[in-house]
Amino acid sequence: MSGNVYVSELGVDKFLPSGVELMTITTSSSPGGIAVGNDGSIYVVSSTGGVDKYSASGLFLGKFTTLGGDFIAFDTSENLFVSYFPTGEIYRISPPGSGETFAALSGAEGIAFDRHGNVYVSSYTLNIIKVFSPSGLDLGVFAAAGHNQPYGLAFDADGNLFVANWGEGTVRKVSPSGEDLGIFASGLVRPRDVVIVPGPTTKDQCENGGWETFAFPRAFKNQGDCVQFVETGK
Repeated sequence: MSGNVYVSELGVDKFLPSGVELMTITTSSSPGGIAVGNDGSIYVVSSTGGVDKYSASGLFLGKFTTLGGDFIAFDTSENLFVSYFPTGEIYRISPPGSGETFAALSGAEGIAFDRHGNVYVSSYTLNIIKVFSPSGLDLGVFAAAGHNQPYGLAFDADGNLFVANWGEGTVRKVSPSGEDLGIFASGLVRPRDVVIVPGPTTKDQCENGGWETFAFPRAFKNQGDCVQFVETGK
């Protein structure tokens, strides 16, 4: 795995790639989905409505939008995808704010994108993960074995899919081919979402203590060490 992991349960918790918990971002009651923007900011669906924004170090930055929903995810073009469980619809909202129905799946919850732009959606009621093409074409069931009320989804850099399973209090790992690789984390309280954050890609992510939040590819000594990694990859 190539980045820190964020899991929403009773709050939002941050883990190292090894599964060791680092910190709690927020203790807000029963938060929903999580997404990470290009600038490293963390977006969390609030139980009180809308989407809250936090810095990479966990500082609350305010309400990002009053738009509701269950789970959120950004694609590479910064379109925001939102699942809505009551109707099973998945909406695509462009950066200017215009939206459309992208696809539909009974019990739609978690959303994730692979490196080809395909969209993976979990079904809480069907206990499956389905995959859709970038245009919204239904490509069938990607994974089903072992899942119990699956919610949030996230890919690591190797193409493995991590699935937060509300029904059994675990995060399960699935191979790029859809094979169940077992339990990554257990003993969680109603886990809702999981997000994997890669190492820094911009100098801005190293500023204001941001360098302290990364565990991959290494723990940085200071801001300059972080900036050096962004510039040289070393």
